[in-house]
Amino acid sequence: EAFAEDGSELTDPAAAESPRTARLLQALRQCKGVTSEIAPHGAWPMIWEKALLMCCIGPLGAVTRASLDMITTVPETRALWKAAITEVAECAEAKGHLIKGKTVEQAVQEVMDRMTKQGQDQPGVTQSTLRDVVTGKPSEINELSGGIIRAGASVGVPTPTHNFMLAALLPQELRARGEKKYSLMGVPGGAPHVQPATPSL
Repeated sequence: EAFAEDGSELTDPAAAESPRTARLLQALRQCKGVTSEIAPHGAWPMIWEKALLMCCIGPLGAVTRASLDMITTVPETRALWKAAITEVAECAEAKGHLIKGKTVEQAVQEVMDRMTKQGQDQPGVTQSTLRDVVTGKPSEINELSGGIIRAGASVGVPTPTHNFMLAALLPQELRARGEKKYSLMGVPGGAPHVQPATPSL
């Protein structure tokens, strides 16, 4: 973000271009493994662009225990995914952080097209939230769907899909964090997640 001397935010995209940001960009580009650019629309629209990608597919993958290619190709699951992305885009729009000139529908479709292609190119690929939940580790569900729920509440945008995903994952999340213990009768080991493989002797 760019700010004036009085601390107010400069909303003109051209304000991001300055000798200071140019020096910072040059320094970052010299770092190995780092791709850096100046965000033309400011930081917040870019943060929400990432939220469109990450705050939906991770929680949904954890709920369904399915890879990206399955989520994007099973019609019923794809519809649930689209609903989750739409809620994020509506929050971004309500907060004034959707990229200027882009509609909610366009933002949703861009994400769906991009991630559908990734699923086609990388069959079986999963997100870290799914892997954490499946292996019984604490996850970022409170920061992902929980963050969207809180954002929606602050601007009056309903988020029923994210409410569902958080509620569905919360029992195992509480167990993983040691806040509530429970076992599943009839399930080997009693745990709601995969058990570590027993080393062969």
